Amino acid sequence: ISEGFLGRSLKKLATKVSNTCYHVSHQSVDSRAALFVTVAYFFVLFTAFFTGWGIIFRNQNEGKYLSDTIFAQFGDEAVPMLGTFTGLFHRHREQFSDRLSFRDDQVGGALLAYCKNGTEKRWTLSLTT
Repeated sequence: ISEGFLGRSLKKLATKVSNTCYHVSHQSVDSRAALFVTVAYFFVLFTAFFTGWGIIFRNQNEGKYLSDTIFAQFGDEAVPMLGTFTGLFHRHREQFSDRLSFRDDQVGGALLAYCKNGTEKRWTLSLTT
C-alpha cells in the first residue's frame, strides 16, 4: 500500500526524513540581533503601511478618485417629468455643504447637489436657467 506516496522509494525517503532528529542549540542564536531584526521589520512594515494609507487618504480628499461624469436615472412613477432628466451629469465647480455638485449638459438643465438644511440631509435635483 502506498498510503498517498508516489512509489516505495519516495515513501522510504519520507520515512527517513521524519525519523531524523534535529537539535537546535539556543546558545547559537543571538537573541538581541533577532529582536532587533523583528522590531526593525515591524517598523518598516508599519511605516510603509501608513505612508501608503496617507497617500490614498490625501488623494481621496483632493478628489482625485472621483469621476467627472455620472449617469443618473430618475423614475417617472411619481412625477412624469423626472424621467426627462435622466442622463449624464458632469462635475461642477460649485459645492454645496462641502459636497460636489453635478450639472447636466443641456441648456437650462438640472443641477444635482447635496443639500444639508438643519437635520435634513439629502441629494436634490434643481432646475436651472
